[in-house]
Amino acid sequence: MSDDGSGPLLIGQNETFRIEGFIDGRPLTIWELRNPIIQLEYAQVICHFNFDSNMQKKLSEFCDLDTNKLVIHEAIDVWAPACMKRIEMMKAQLRESGKKDIIQIVERMERTMLFEGYNQHYRALVPIPEDQENAIFPTVFAHNDIQELNMMCKNEDNTKIVLIDFEYGVWNPMAMDLANYINECMIDNSYPKNFGKGFYEANAMSKQEIEAMARAYLKVYFNSYMKAELKLKYQNSCYEFLEKE
Repeated sequence: MSDDGSGPLLIGQNETFRIEGFIDGRPLTIWELRNPIIQLEYAQVICHFNFDSNMQKKLSEFCDLDTNKLVIHEAIDVWAPACMKRIEMMKAQLRESGKKDIIQIVERMERTMLFEGYNQHYRALVPIPEDQENAIFPTVFAHNDIQELNMMCKNEDNTKIVLIDFEYGVWNPMAMDLANYINECMIDNSYPKNFGKGFYEANAMSKQEIEAMARAYLKVYFNSYMKAELKLKYQNSCYEFLEKE
């Protein structure tokens, strides 16, 4: 990624650390994630990232694509059960220390993400293309860690976004990086208290914002990456595609 310019310039690395080139910019804030200019710019940037053929080729060299064993499946089947066990231990320790406010945050996460039947609910949301080569919504190379600190705006033009931190990049559904963005609007990862996390549910994207960003993403996908034979289903019309899908 350093060689082809899709990632920061790699100056040097060893088993302990790596040194990368300086990016003339700054991280975004969750308040800027609600800016419609940023949302539409991100939709274009992440679509080009998801379908970058060079990165997909490199990923295939060490990670075979199995649409039944994506990172999202590991999160549902492995990480979530492990998280539930840790949560019980965390709550016990928090009760002993009297930190009721943090317990409330943990319990809110349980109700929102780890409710009864969560496994079946989330698995039903994950599309599994029967034919990856001819799927309308194929599995893509996803960043998988989209949040405000991993998106930098250039100092020369604050509307231009640069993505960083690709260590979680691997195969996942097309919607994954859009979903991460939507979720991270409510989580301040640079909050100076509460273990570095601040939660702002009032900063959630509206339905109209989500639809506009999704449509911008799909427009780039249709015009730049969808196969010609698949476009015939929509009479080669992006408008027809957006209205149907």
